[in-house]
Amino acid sequence: MEGEALVLRVRLSTTSVDTRLTVRSTDTIATAKKKLDLQESLEGRRQRWFYCGKLLGDRLLICECNIHPSFIIQAIISEEALTAVGS
Repeated sequence: MEGEALVLRVRLSTTSVDTRLTVRSTDTIATAKKKLDLQESLEGRRQRWFYCGKLLGDRLLICECNIHPSFIIQAIISEEALTAVGS
């Protein structure tokens, strides 16, 4: 099952610019982050996505998030990927 094609509006914290990202309703948030990485060169580990004030976990399916088409997902981009303590 491929799922329905959707276009998400994602606002990047690094530029405050909205970008459009085409995903499938059956994609996970982690998959969508990878697609954003390919489109905007933003490593998935550096991304935290929020919708309506809630953190979207990597294992959630897009269809489980109930994202309204006119709403914006906030993508908070950290300066560097988080590393384990002592690395």
